[in-house]
Amino acid sequence: MDWIRGAGLGPPNRTIAPGKSIYGVPMGASKERFIRRCGRPTGELQLANGELLLIYGVKHAFFFRDDRLVGVCVWTSPILLGPINWVLAPSRFDEVSWRLSNGITNYMTLKDVKAILKERLVPYGGSPDHWDRQYFRENGMRVELQFGICFPKEESPVAAILAKAE
Repeated sequence: MDWIRGAGLGPPNRTIAPGKSIYGVPMGASKERFIRRCGRPTGELQLANGELLLIYGVKHAFFFRDDRLVGVCVWTSPILLGPINWVLAPSRFDEVSWRLSNGITNYMTLKDVKAILKERLVPYGGSPDHWDRQYFRENGMRVELQFGICFPKEESPVAAILAKAE
């Protein structure tokens, strides 16, 4: 079952610096270099658009385009739903409390994120009705934040992040 679990070293650090590095691995690093730094992935998924996802544990997916690191997606709950989670072993990546280089962290409230980003935070689709999914741009990357549903909405925590080169 080692091929399912993967043999992970874990992330070198917990910081996502948009346009610069993800967990200490420079943007644009090769797939091979990424695996040397972080360990074998739990799985790989080839996307129709030509991008490759390296999946670590049940909460992390790293995007590669032309064999180069271009993004990351992290959920606070498992990525894959259903029985597949029963066979996936936990990974050191599942324990990561990520933080962005600007100070935003997982579980931070919408109110606190707005205080950091101010007018740079844009509701998805430009509509205030989409307050639960917002984004900002930094260093050539689009960083999307998905918020959990709480009332009042300002207390909703960050539940997922997608940071990807544009």
